[in-house]
Amino acid sequence: QIALALSCVLDQWDRPIVGIINFCLPLGVDEPNDEEQTKANIHTVAMHEIVHVLGMDPFLFRFFRDPETGEPLTARGDDNDEKFKEVTCVDGNTITIPFPSDNTIRRHDTADDMVYYEIVTPTVATVVRNHFNCQSLEGARLENQATAGVCIGDHWDERLFYTELLGQRFTGRSDFLSPLTLALLADTGWYPHVSFQHSEASPFGKGLGCDFVNSDCIVDGEIPSWGKDVFCDRLWDLDDPTSQAMCDPTHSSFATCNLVDLDDEDELADIDEEVPDESEAILYFSDLNLVGLLAETEYCPMPIGNLGTDCTAQDETYVGSYVGEEVGSNSRCIHAIEEDAIRTPICMRVTCSQAGKVIVGSGQFQQTCEYDGQRLETINSEGLVIECPRFATVCSHMVCPFDCSGAGICNYETMPPSCECFDSDDTSIGCSGDATTAPQPSPAGPVAPSSPAGPTGPSSPTDAPIGSSNSGRMRPSWWRESIIFLALALLSL
Repeated sequence: QIALALSCVLDQWDRPIVGIINFCLPLGVDEPNDEEQTKANIHTVAMHEIVHVLGMDPFLFRFFRDPETGEPLTARGDDNDEKFKEVTCVDGNTITIPFPSDNTIRRHDTADDMVYYEIVTPTVATVVRNHFNCQSLEGARLENQATAGVCIGDHWDERLFYTELLGQRFTGRSDFLSPLTLALLADTGWYPHVSFQHSEASPFGKGLGCDFVNSDCIVDGEIPSWGKDVFCDRLWDLDDPTSQAMCDPTHSSFATCNLVDLDDEDELADIDEEVPDESEAILYFSDLNLVGLLAETEYCPMPIGNLGTDCTAQDETYVGSYVGEEVGSNSRCIHAIEEDAIRTPICMRVTCSQAGKVIVGSGQFQQTCEYDGQRLETINSEGLVIECPRFATVCSHMVCPFDCSGAGICNYETMPPSCECFDSDDTSIGCSGDATTAPQPSPAGPVAPSSPAGPTGPSSPTDAPIGSSNSGRMRPSWWRESIIFLALALLSL
């Protein structure tokens, strides 16, 4: 655990006005020989914990208020006392606790009888529907892995929201302060001026539809068409990880799939990560020994093992495998198709056109993708074939900016997809209410800072849990003795 946070004083409107953050030293987010990246990582951890104090905390959910009327969303008794409810936690245990109304939190059960909860407040629901292009969703799912002291989850679900700042795990590569997290803060009723135009476009799952949310990541042993850039089926090879290289889900860096064979004891012995127990893991393949490493992603195999090549980095010494490769802030990881039909990652410049098309390469190597997944033969001497990336992934900043700020519906029938604001007089970008705000500029949208691998080779497919809000129980007294704490005065918000 890297850090934890909690609010410790609420005002007369139940709004947190003082909170603390406890950083667990050493943080474990240091980047060797990269002081600036280490600072950026610490900043990311601090932002994550601050949002826990501001509202992403099951202790606070029952105090949310209607942003329009200021009335509590969860009814109080005659003496303003809280009502207790018997609740089934995500670990299967049943406890009696003060619990939010179903206009804030709702329980669901999977086909495998796993319990999970969703935030169903209006802005959150609208944003998550727009993000995934699934208007039937009730809300945004919370984590459903058991955490000590937390009954219903205090992070967004990692399987659906892997690149979220308020996800369960710190990666150092893809932690976006997304419209979804800002929507949660807006729905607390405590912060009347949430600026969605300052959110970051999270590419993970963008526009993939209801199947991405509701279906298994692997179906009949194969990756569904909608999931091939998110999930993977190549075994992780520690001896030669680059032989199985592919693009990570954000298309910013080279990665390896975190699919392992539980029968391969020699390989498992070298993995710096807890190996799943076959009796607990969700199995998707006919070979029951094949499993993804992360419980947080429901054991879905994902290309998240960092191989150290960041296509978005400013690296003048980078030499690619093919003519026309280029790294920099406007480059992304693109899959090339080799003779044996294997997809291999390369770095190429990417431009996002206003027509909703991805332009790959630069100069004499530039070509326009007419549709996602199109295969183009480059005009270099090697006859390289590249696979066009999804526009919604590499140009997510241009797909319904800010997920329409929770104030409109994303129309995926237009190209690029555009917002239809609930207020017909709102002509602002992304229904943000600010007519001067524009989408993040092309050539390509920004990505979160990269975390290169150490000098000894590729990093583990995952890093440490980023920490929780320590909620769902009585506020402890030990925080007063914390070595490091941060008091947050929010009265001016």
